[in-house]
Amino acid sequence: MSVLLPNMADFDTIYELEDEDEDHDVVSEEVLLSIYCPEPVVVRGAGHITVINLSVHDGDLSEGGLTLL
Repeated sequence: MSVLLPNMADFDTIYELEDEDEDHDVVSEEVLLSIYCPEPVVVRGAGHITVINLSVHDGDLSEGGLTLL
């Protein structure tokens, strides 16, 4: 099977891609991080007593649920 190239002079030419999409990906990752991890959960234990501090705003639990392991 043969492959036809439009111009054999372009066969060995190396082209550089533009880095415009790179900045867009960084912004997307920051936005996703703020959506999925809005606030940390603080867990502190002392012996047999464990105190869990949750910052829950209106509607937070209904969207994603609450899971403690």
